[in-house]
Amino acid sequence: MVVMQTDNDGEGGVLSLAALTRKGVPTRAKRWDLIMMLGVIGAEALYADMGHFGRKPINQAWFFLVFPSLLLNYMGQGSLILGHPETVNDSFYLLAPGWARLPLVVLATMATVIASQSVISGAFSSARQAERLGYLPHMTVRHTGQHEEGQI
Repeated sequence: MVVMQTDNDGEGGVLSLAALTRKGVPTRAKRWDLIMMLGVIGAEALYADMGHFGRKPINQAWFFLVFPSLLLNYMGQGSLILGHPETVNDSFYLLAPGWARLPLVVLATMATVIASQSVISGAFSSARQAERLGYLPHMTVRHTGQHEEGQI
């Protein structure tokens, strides 16, 4: 977890998950539950993808595409909020010029659909591995694809 201090009140910067949860979740125990859940879901999705693609392509995609893109986006949102505090609720969409907001909404929707499919595939892979290792009872899986086993 990366934490950046922005003021004397101890609020974290744009990369601090703990600071973001501090504002929206009332108790410390629930905040840690949320942080742990997000961490487990993210790790599960990453390792499920790693099982499909391998370590090298995942590392390359993360370090050369995903991490720089997220860092640039988070820093841009942080600087927008510092310059215009009233944009705190919609900083992601307000970074783009007016003409690009609709394409940005479409892109964000597509990314959400892809991410949900990744989580579904990861949950299937994890459940299947747990079943094969004897941690889960036998489950009947109906594959919708006749030629590929991974389509459920």
